[in-house]
Amino acid sequence: MKLLITGDWHYRSQNPVARLDDFQSTLNAKLHEIGQIAYDHDVEAVVAPGDIFDSPSPAYSTLTALERIIQDIGRPIWAVPGNHDEHAHSLESLDRTAYGHLAATGMIRDLAASPAETDTVTVTGTGFSTMTDTDVSDYLAKNVPDATENSVKIHVAHGMLLEHAPGFELKHTLLGDVAKHPHCPDVLICGHEHLGFGVRRIPRARGGELVAINPGALVRLSAHPGEIERVPQVCLLEVYPGTAPICPHCSDGALIPDRNDTAYCSNCRAKFCHVSEGRFAYEYGPPEIWDIGEPVIETKLIPLVTARPGHEVLSRAHIEQAAEREAKMGQFLSLLSREGEAKFLDLQSIVEGVAKSENLPREVVDEALSRIAKARETLGGRGRTA
Repeated sequence: MKLLITGDWHYRSQNPVARLDDFQSTLNAKLHEIGQIAYDHDVEAVVAPGDIFDSPSPAYSTLTALERIIQDIGRPIWAVPGNHDEHAHSLESLDRTAYGHLAATGMIRDLAASPAETDTVTVTGTGFSTMTDTDVSDYLAKNVPDATENSVKIHVAHGMLLEHAPGFELKHTLLGDVAKHPHCPDVLICGHEHLGFGVRRIPRARGGELVAINPGALVRLSAHPGEIERVPQVCLLEVYPGTAPICPHCSDGALIPDRNDTAYCSNCRAKFCHVSEGRFAYEYGPPEIWDIGEPVIETKLIPLVTARPGHEVLSRAHIEQAAEREAKMGQFLSLLSREGEAKFLDLQSIVEGVAKSENLPREVVDEALSRIAKARETLGGRGRTA
C-alpha cells in the first residue's frame, strides 16, 4: 500500500499577520501539487493528521473552496480531527464543525471513527482532545474488529509528539516512550507540531522498529526562525507485510515467485502471471520481498515546489515593531518616574510633556495613559484622602 502523508493544512481564507503573499492562493497551489504527487505515485490515499481547517467554523465560501480542491485531488483523504477542527478541544463538538461536515458527507474519512483495512494493512486514528498527551495511549495501535492478526499497523494522531523533552513546561509525549509500549504501531503518523521531525526509525521494546512520520505543517503560519528556514514537504509511504500472498483459488497455499514475473500456488499449483502488477503488487509489493519475514516500510520526503523560500513569504516586521514599541514604552515610563510624585497630580500633562520633549509617537502616549489608568483602577483608590 502507498500513502501520501501531509502535515496540518490549516485551511483558511484570511492572511496570517506574518504572511506577505496571498495565503489562500498559496495553500490552494500546495494542495493541487499534492494531488499531482498522489496521482504520479498512484497512492491509495492522502493522509492529513489533523487541523484540516484553521477554525472549526470557517466561512461557507472557505468550506466550499476546500471541497472543490478535495474533489480535484482525486484520491481519498484519510484524516483525524485536530485541535483547530474542534470547539474547545472537544471531540463531541465535531458534528457542529466543518471537519464533521466533510466526514459526514464522505469528502474525508475520519480514521478515528472509521479505520481503513485491507488484507495486509490496518490504519487507525485518534483525534485531539483535552486528554491528549496525558499518556501514550493516543499514539498506540488500536484493536480493530476482523483485522488480520499479522497486518501492518499504521496509526494516525494529532498531538505534541517529540523526539526530545522541550526543556520547558509543555504537555508532550516522547517517541521513545511510545516505542517502549507493547501496543506500539509499526508506523505512527502525527501532526500538530508544525516544524516536524521528518521520518524517525526507533527500535521497539517488542521487536522491530517504530517508523514515526511528521513532515511538518503544510503551511507556515508564523515568522518563527525555524519556519522561515523550513521547506514544506510531504512523505511518500510504502508499506508491505513481508509475507507471501495466499492463493485466491484454494485459499490454502501461499504464492511462490517464479521467473518471468509469474508465481504459482504451493498447494493447488495454480499459476499467476504479471504478479508485479495489480492486486498482488498493491497489497504485497514486488515478489522479492514476499518472504522477508517482517514488514517492509519505505519512506521518501518530497519537498513541495510550490512552496516559496521563507524569506519571500514571511515577515518579522510585526514582531520587530512590537519589540520596539515595548522598548519605547519602558523608556517612557522610566522617564515619567523620574519626574517625582508631586507632578503626578496632573498625570496627563506630565505624560504629554515628557512625550513632547522626547518626540515620542502619539500611540506610545495613548498606551502609557491607558496603562496608568488600569494601574490606578487596580489600586482601587489606595492612597486617596477621605
